[in-house]
Amino acid sequence: MRILIFLIFAISHPIFAQKMEVLPLDSISLKAEKFIGVDKYKNLYTTTGAVLYKSNAEKTLQFSDIQLGAITSVDIINPLRITLFYQDFNTAVILDNTLNEITRLDFNKLEEYRNISFARTANDRQLWVFNIDLQQLELFNYRTNTVKTVSPPIKNRIVTAATNFNYCWLTTHDFILQYNSYGSLVSKFKNVGLNALIENNENLLGLSADDLFYKKKNSENFAQLNITTNDVKQFYWTGEILYLYSRGNLTTYQLKLPKI
Repeated sequence: MRILIFLIFAISHPIFAQKMEVLPLDSISLKAEKFIGVDKYKNLYTTTGAVLYKSNAEKTLQFSDIQLGAITSVDIINPLRITLFYQDFNTAVILDNTLNEITRLDFNKLEEYRNISFARTANDRQLWVFNIDLQQLELFNYRTNTVKTVSPPIKNRIVTAATNFNYCWLTTHDFILQYNSYGSLVSKFKNVGLNALIENNENLLGLSADDLFYKKKNSENFAQLNITTNDVKQFYWTGEILYLYSRGNLTTYQLKLPKI
């Protein structure tokens, strides 16, 4: 009877069955205003004010445009085409792997003006952008300055977003909405209080005011991650490595997703 009760509990509580293994790895001192992440070539990205830094054991590169001011976000999913977004100037800048500018998009000067809240790297020279005026997610082609697809209007305020080449997850106060590159809503699940979100092979990791939560691909539930998150400012997840930036220290963990 006890075995039967345990099986019923495990089946009816998918969070219980999805525990992730967490292994502490290292902690180093890091001085930066914002930690962005680490790319697949082990280059570390940070920003301080208007300057983006890319560093490794051999050298440090930097990019800045004083006229655009502070950098709102940096997307390093494709380290050969890095997307910088300057929300105050409604502008995105695409950089190559040596932080030289490839192209610049001033959304104020487009034939069809767009007021956007974020710009993230998508596939095939495109960007995920959110049109604030129309409350729509758009896939914007920056070679032709045209919109490929749009989502239906989204009524709720967008708190944050996570993207990869093919999908975009929009976080509202109550829900997380997943859209594909055709502008279609493919999944919707409850937000557990997350105010920051990142994606890794369609698995999600989110930060609330006090805790980290993860959701495995194709699951509808978030599970709490057993990691202390005191004063975490930024975090990044790639492969099996999680980076947490807090109080001038960059701490790394190995995360092993459950197989079931």
